[in-house]
Amino acid sequence: MSYHSCYFMLMASNLAKGYFAMNRKLRWGVLSTGNIATLMVQDLLRSQNSDVVAVASRSKSKADAFAHKFGISNSFGSYQALCDCKEVDIVYIGTPHSEHFENCMMALYANKHVLCEKPITLTVEQATECYSLAKQKNLFLMEALWMRFFPVIKKVKGLIDSESLGRAKKFSANFCIHIPFDPAHRLYDKSLGGGALMDVGIYPLTLSQILFGQPDTIKGTCDIGSTGVDFSNVIESTYVNGPTCAIRSSIVNGEPNIARIECEQGTINIGDCFFCPTNAIIEKEGCASEEISHYHDTNGYEFEIQEVENCISQGRIESELWTANDSILNMMLMQGLRHQWGIIYADELF
Repeated sequence: MSYHSCYFMLMASNLAKGYFAMNRKLRWGVLSTGNIATLMVQDLLRSQNSDVVAVASRSKSKADAFAHKFGISNSFGSYQALCDCKEVDIVYIGTPHSEHFENCMMALYANKHVLCEKPITLTVEQATECYSLAKQKNLFLMEALWMRFFPVIKKVKGLIDSESLGRAKKFSANFCIHIPFDPAHRLYDKSLGGGALMDVGIYPLTLSQILFGQPDTIKGTCDIGSTGVDFSNVIESTYVNGPTCAIRSSIVNGEPNIARIECEQGTINIGDCFFCPTNAIIEKEGCASEEISHYHDTNGYEFEIQEVENCISQGRIESELWTANDSILNMMLMQGLRHQWGIIYADELF
């Protein structure tokens, strides 16, 4: 093979791996104009390595208004149009849960990298199909579980892994909020993938997975409301050589959203809003309390954004901090719990 042939093959390979990001900003297209998309775009616009170049909504007028508000050059009245836009490198998906699978596949088939809000899909089978397509097409795909990338969470995981407080014995975490009942609200609407587990319960469940891995046993109970989704739930999991875990989530009862890890020689308390923490308190036997902290003046999405930028610039199609296997395991746990409770989404009916 000639020198020139080798050179052009190498260049094509590097471009496919995403090395373009080293020379210019990563260009984002945003599917959705809702609250989460708004917060995400505000943090994207603060990044020196990213640019928001397109937004789409099923309502062209909403897309136009969103684009005008944030100075975005392209706005579309269909998701397909955004995915087909040649100026877009990566698609951020902030649509309701029930649309994630279709939106992910649409973007991947259009040869776009994808960051999709949690849960990445509604079922294990859907998640597996998305990650398989991304791998086949050498595209980056990640579930947007922003909690995983906060510096405080990384530090807490380091403490658990090092056993500096001895082995963990008990883990407890709550994510309980009060959302006024409205059967059309996405959290109460079964057709939109509603329910406490899939929207807020995913956070304490994910934190236990981040810290301790796959549980040996898991079971739970829930209160199923009038719309057929879990309004609240309690989950217990165990590890043969690790802690027992107690997790609660709710969309009808608000409580402090805290996480606590009890170890052989002390405790770690991650304060209110453990899913986007700025600090944690370490209480070690015979020692004064110690605080680990990392404060920020943004919406908190910059840590996730930085991870995406780094992965794509390095030609990686998944994050080492939150892999395809991590997402699929999480989906397996949630799907298993839902099936225990008799909550079956329409996409699971064959």
